[in-house]
Amino acid sequence: RPDVDQTFARDHKIFLGLLRRMNRFRRFDSLQIEDALWEFEQQFREDLDFRREWSSLRKMRGTLRAHSVYVPRTWDRFRSQRVVVMEWIDGVSLMDAIRCNHEDKGRLERWSHENQVDQVKVSKRLFQSFLRQVLEEDRYHGDWHPSNIFLLKDSRIAMVDFGSVGRSWVDFQELHLRYLQAIAEADYHRATHSFVSLREPIPPVDLDRFQRRLLAVFRAWDARESIRSLPFERRSMIALNEELAAVTREFRFGFEWSLFRVDLGFKALDTVFSNLAPQIRYRRELQRYFQKYEARKFRNSMSKSLVSVDAGMALSSAGQLPRNVADLLKSMDNMLLRGAIGLEESTNKMAVIMQVFLTRVRQGVFLIGGILSILFLHQRWDGFSLPSEGSMVLAWFSNVPIFSGWDWAILFFTWWFLYRGFGHIVSRLSSRQHAHVKLLG
Repeated sequence: RPDVDQTFARDHKIFLGLLRRMNRFRRFDSLQIEDALWEFEQQFREDLDFRREWSSLRKMRGTLRAHSVYVPRTWDRFRSQRVVVMEWIDGVSLMDAIRCNHEDKGRLERWSHENQVDQVKVSKRLFQSFLRQVLEEDRYHGDWHPSNIFLLKDSRIAMVDFGSVGRSWVDFQELHLRYLQAIAEADYHRATHSFVSLREPIPPVDLDRFQRRLLAVFRAWDARESIRSLPFERRSMIALNEELAAVTREFRFGFEWSLFRVDLGFKALDTVFSNLAPQIRYRRELQRYFQKYEARKFRNSMSKSLVSVDAGMALSSAGQLPRNVADLLKSMDNMLLRGAIGLEESTNKMAVIMQVFLTRVRQGVFLIGGILSILFLHQRWDGFSLPSEGSMVLAWFSNVPIFSGWDWAILFFTWWFLYRGFGHIVSRLSSRQHAHVKLLG
């Protein structure tokens, strides 16, 4: 609108005046008015300058590509302080999907089937992306309202409206990471200590009593979270956050404005889950996130240890991997065959022993392939489940880090070469043995 600057400036002035008057009274000290003023001014600047949104779009487009979340393209030549032009997203907003779920659930199910949209898969992907943005990236989408998230064909997701983008600082990420990891592991004593660290500075209160109250809230939520027959609103993260907030207000802790946008994100995700995937369990999804987080952390540490290696050489080596494996197997083949031929001249017994040994090795490689297949289904297919009586096996499979698609491709490719290579060697040894017997005969 032409007069939007004046309208925002007038509202901003009124709101700031109200907050400053509130800041004079001690009873409002817990609201941390100065922090609220800073947050509001930042939001005010972001909303008035579309150049900020254009910059956020460009940066978040690259970041969210790794999350399998699509961000629309922008056109640089049309951008200005008042205009940003972006790609049209051909999809359905989650707000419309939620509304349709209330008014005509059958219609939403038919649309999902026609466009191959798995609502549970989409909800889980959203949650994983939300945690990655807040806990791992340097910035995150600041407005997770369902109208800013679009469902696309084949269970893909798109996000729009990057006018509000939050920043994540390293110390905040580390504290929040420990807090959520403790919840995932049901270690509520550790979760209580992490929660208190997130709310510093601590007012003069009975800290032991405060922590006991927090621990009781965590345990009560844990007992509800696993009962699917309960309404989702009682099992959700927002239910936990609201109960914790009530305890902090009772003990006059200050309001933590740095968590405000994160809490809004959790609230928006609760709205999505309660309508599209009420069977989701937060603790299980947190565990899934931390498994993938550890796998990403391991890959990143390996990459940093090889930072001195020339990038071109690294890419060349990766491209030559299949050929190198094939050459290695071929050299093993030739070496073993030469040894077998030499042994045939003296005795055929060693060749027989070698053939039996490599046959057993090949059978072991085949068994490893079966285990890899089961692990692949366990990690990549939500419909696959292991039998409950194999609790130790299930625990082992659950503790294995989540591998990416490229990791699985390399694993299966290596397995196939080994299995094929040992089979080829055993076959050649067998043919040599038969030829030696025929020659002696």
